[in-house]
Amino acid sequence: MNEFITIPRSEYEQMRQEIANLLSVVQQLREEISLLKGGKNSRTSSTAPSHDLGRSNSLSLRVSSGRKTGGQSGHRGHTLSLSDTPDEIIHHHVQICEHCGEDLQEVDSDSFIRRQIVDIPPVSPIYTEHRAHLKTCPQCKYENRGVFPARLQSAIQYGANVEAMTGYLSVYQSLPYQRICKLFKVFFGLHLSEGSIDTFLENLSRKSASTYNAIRERLQQSSVVGADETGCRVGGGKYWFHVWQTPLLTFIVAFASRGYKVIERYFKDGVPLSVYVSDCWSAQLKVIAKLHQLCMAHLLRELTNFAENLKSLVAGGRRHVMPPQKVTLHNTVY
Repeated sequence: MNEFITIPRSEYEQMRQEIANLLSVVQQLREEISLLKGGKNSRTSSTAPSHDLGRSNSLSLRVSSGRKTGGQSGHRGHTLSLSDTPDEIIHHHVQICEHCGEDLQEVDSDSFIRRQIVDIPPVSPIYTEHRAHLKTCPQCKYENRGVFPARLQSAIQYGANVEAMTGYLSVYQSLPYQRICKLFKVFFGLHLSEGSIDTFLENLSRKSASTYNAIRERLQQSSVVGADETGCRVGGGKYWFHVWQTPLLTFIVAFASRGYKVIERYFKDGVPLSVYVSDCWSAQLKVIAKLHQLCMAHLLRELTNFAENLKSLVAGGRRHVMPPQKVTLHNTVY
């Protein structure tokens, strides 16, 4: 049985007023939190662009070089060059004299003018048949059979070039399986399945494992290593690409976690010989390194955030010059 409580009208009005006051306080606190965050976005912090609100601000941190767009003076261009060994030569002879009509078919040419076309020949699959012959020994009657190359495991299969091109299209050109299948069908007349593509990529991954590990080991010996992570989608779920790089080396892994356990898995001992360049993400700052250097691009975004949203450092056109400081924390220089 429901019970009803009767509240005097004056007490009811008082409760309504208190609720309204609390809602006002909540709204005020939300505004203060937003102000403390400084209205960060992908340009003024390490926030992902997808988290930006009202992305109407088009200000860039890039500074104009003052140069005109397009090729610069002194820039070496790339143009087509005539080949000295063309694959095919087509002669266009003069048959009759345009002036008097004389027959010139038997007259030798004085010289010629060259023009060339560079094109791609029609592409069609090449079927290479391997035959393992059987021979019976006339002495002992034993039947001997020729040996196929180790890579031939079935009656018909795709070759190494198809596998390599699949890896290039998937990894470097970032084409999805369906579009790779369509490309092979339209251009080469090959009906590749998505399962075949997956098998090719697994094979290539296995073959490149030693090189992959060698890159990681060489990174650990580098004097400077840059690191970062960015969100991505894998199988419809949220993942993170973790990247470590030098000017010549790049090592990438994808994980559902953004945390330190991913870094620890691949760089358990850190990079003790390296200056480790990263943002202020706590997982990155935990990495064992010779020194830590905060990424200059991130620092510039933070300074922009301070100046534009928190009205710090630069206010009213006056620059506040801070004295040089060096803070050492856990053997790290900031």
